[in-house]
Order: sequence, then structure tokens, then C-alpha cells
Amino acid sequence: MEINLQNKKALITGGSGGLGRTIALMLAECGADVAVHYNSNSQCAEQLVAKISNMGRNSTAVKADITSYESICMVSNRFLNSLLMIITAYLLSICSRKKRT
Repeated sequence: MEINLQNKKALITGGSGGLGRTIALMLAECGADVAVHYNSNSQCAEQLVAKISNMGRNSTAVKADITSYESICMVSNRFLNSLLMIITAYLLSICSRKKRT
């Protein structure tokens, strides 16, 4: 099955982590432009942005603390008007870790 996400935009929370990175790359391979959220791992986020950009997609790193209301408002104001999807890899990874313990 082929998914065409040309001209679509996605924000991946926790995008600098393993699951978020995988999701971001898959969406970019399908043609989406990807905003990569990170809180503290700017190096991994910037490396991922470079990789996505090399695939011919637009990408940017977004630093935000998603436990902070003000930070969420900043991200919302910056991206929500143009986004097709928000993928919460950060929350998925937390739920996954809690199930294992």
C-alpha cells in the first residue's frame, strides 16, 4: 500500500527519540513535510531534520516542553494552521514504558 502525503505537514512530538524518529522518516518517505519536536535532545533533532531535508522534504526542529501550557501555546500558534497531523510519539513511548514495568 502506498500512502501519498505530498504537500501535507506533520508535527511529531518526541521526534528526536527512537519511535518519533522512525515515524518522522516514514512520513517524509511518503512525501510529508515534518516538524520534529524535542525538549532537550537538540543534536538528534537537528540530525533528523538534516536527514529529512536531504530526502527533499521541508523539516524543522521545534524545542518545546509539552508539559508547559505556555510552550504548547507557542507550538500551537506556530504550526496548527498548517498541520494535517500531530503524532505524539512522546506520549506513546511513555505509555509503552509504563506497560513494561
